[in-house]
Amino acid sequence: MFLKKLLFRCGIIFVFISFLCITSLYGGKVVTHYNEKEIIHKEKQLDNYLIPVLEIPSLNFEKIILSDIKEIEINKNKISFYNGADDLEKINNIIIAGHNIKNVFGPLTTLKIGEKLILKTKQGSSMYKISFMNEISVLDKEYLYETVDKQITLITCTSDTQKRFVVIAKK
Repeated sequence: MFLKKLLFRCGIIFVFISFLCITSLYGGKVVTHYNEKEIIHKEKQLDNYLIPVLEIPSLNFEKIILSDIKEIEINKNKISFYNGADDLEKINNIIIAGHNIKNVFGPLTTLKIGEKLILKTKQGSSMYKISFMNEISVLDKEYLYETVDKQITLITCTSDTQKRFVVIAKK
């Protein structure tokens, strides 16, 4: 019972803090619901992506990138930085994870080498070109390591969850 009350209180605090953050981002205006497309549209109008966004033009894909990998366990329709988002300028291998479902990273397998990804942050927009795509073993952690060159690594599980599908795009 104690744990249930504690989780409920934590949930209320989380909702309140989220409300304050979103309200402050939008000039004190109350945002009554979380609509990803509306937020991205507002960010485009401001030409300032306070909330990071990943765009994959060939898939007509544009999603807000959450800062904590644990958040996509709760909301399967989102994507998240695997290695945090504290200072993206200092990270060479920006890893973004998402579930292998239709409106998230399911379509990654249809991409082609040379297609572009665009990372939009408060520092501006950066374009990356896909240079590698492959299924890898769940045990293969090589793609998680820091790299010399700037790149984005997209990762999702395969449909049977036995492997991972990785897309690497270089700046």
